[in-house]
Amino acid sequence: TDPIIAKEQKRVPDPTEPPLPDRITKNSVTLSWRAPRNDGGSKITDYIIQKKPRGDTEWSDAFVVSAPTTVHTVTDLKEGQEYQFRIIAVNSVGQSPPSRPSNLVLVEEQPNKPCMDLSGVRDITVRAGDDFSIHIPFVAFPQPSASWL
Repeated sequence: TDPIIAKEQKRVPDPTEPPLPDRITKNSVTLSWRAPRNDGGSKITDYIIQKKPRGDTEWSDAFVVSAPTTVHTVTDLKEGQEYQFRIIAVNSVGQSPPSRPSNLVLVEEQPNKPCMDLSGVRDITVRAGDDFSIHIPFVAFPQPSASWL
């Protein structure tokens, strides 16, 4: 008789944790998630991102991301609409159960922390009582104003 070799059986991966919104704009949401704890004994090849507008009952595929990437920006979303997102991991055996859905995400322009470009700032010397100015470009949303007291 032929010898029998015991091998670990491969199966579909476990579900991922729910995706988290990292950045929200007026028409997109950047999501991140972690790989499943158990890949089912077969390397994860893709992640399917699904979306569902508030009030809908059906999930639709928004994008397929090749592993190992676990960040993606879902575009072409409707401003003012709330969405939920979930992730399905894929390996050579098949698809994981869907992750739990994200919390509802309202698609609207979100504030960004100000980011300053300090590359042009140099040491300056002035006499006491003389006026001076320093130009520091910065970007943020909404556009902030800065003043010194």
